[in-house]
Amino acid sequence: MRRSLSLIGGLSSALYPFLALADASVAGHWKADLGDNVRIEMNVSPDGRWSSETAKSDTPIAQMEGTYRQKVKSPTSGDLTFIPMKAHVTSRHGTPKVEHDTYQLSDNGEALNLTSAGDTLEFHKQSR
Repeated sequence: MRRSLSLIGGLSSALYPFLALADASVAGHWKADLGDNVRIEMNVSPDGRWSSETAKSDTPIAQMEGTYRQKVKSPTSGDLTFIPMKAHVTSRHGTPKVEHDTYQLSDNGEALNLTSAGDTLEFHKQSR
């Protein structure tokens, strides 16, 4: 089953200044194609910040940004918690929430699988 990640919204950075705990293993510009002309593009920086856009046929459905916390389990896996700080979403997308994912890197760091609530999205690293 495919789904669009809620990739997150609405908490104050003043409440969560400690959440910028990250490393460079998941950093980059990532894209997931969900079918039916729906895609998610996500920028993840090694300083603990991220932004994403979910779009259908080039029309934005959700645009979000915030911080993330990473717990490394191995050089290619771990847990990510995405904390939204800003969000512009359509009512169909729903209210952004903090999201807890497990991640798995593969293909020499060029593929990133994010799993949340039993659903997995496959992202591919993009060149700028």
